[in-house]
Amino acid sequence: MTALIENHGFFELDVNALIRDENERKTEIGLEVLARVSAGKVISAELIVKMLKKIIYSGVEKDKFILTGFPETHEQALEFE
Repeated sequence: MTALIENHGFFELDVNALIRDENERKTEIGLEVLARVSAGKVISAELIVKMLKKIIYSGVEKDKFILTGFPETHEQALEFE
């Protein structure tokens, strides 16, 4: 993976770190994640995809991404697709 990042311009998106960052910044997504976790609910694939779309389509000049920690299930892969 390191070679892809260093040699081919990929950008790593660690989903767990992104969720933590959203929580710390108290963004809309971060607050929604916190509410779900506090209620004992699973963070939905829909919410994770919403967060990823926000980052991927943020206008930053990056167009090649490696996702770490997502998708973990078939349902999440379908939601991301």
